Amino acid sequence: MTIAEDMVDFMNDRETNEIFSIENTLKHTYTDIGREEGEEKGKKEEKLEIAQNLIKENMTNSFISKVTGLSIDIIKKLKEEKIQKN
Repeated sequence: MTIAEDMVDFMNDRETNEIFSIENTLKHTYTDIGREEGEEKGKKEEKLEIAQNLIKENMTNSFISKVTGLSIDIIKKLKEEKIQKN
């Protein structure tokens, strides 16, 4: 049997195809997970930036929480950080 014939047999093997299929599925799954995590991180960063801008405009904690969805505790921490920086 030639190398080419061995390769054809290998590529036509059911078990080999299952392994490649599983590997491909895992690659797509991890890619999707990474994308979702990146999107979530971006959304959180955007909320924090909006909150910081609203803090600069002297908006109330309640208002900032309603606009951003952040908890009052997080907003208080952002305000404390702002005070410490100044």
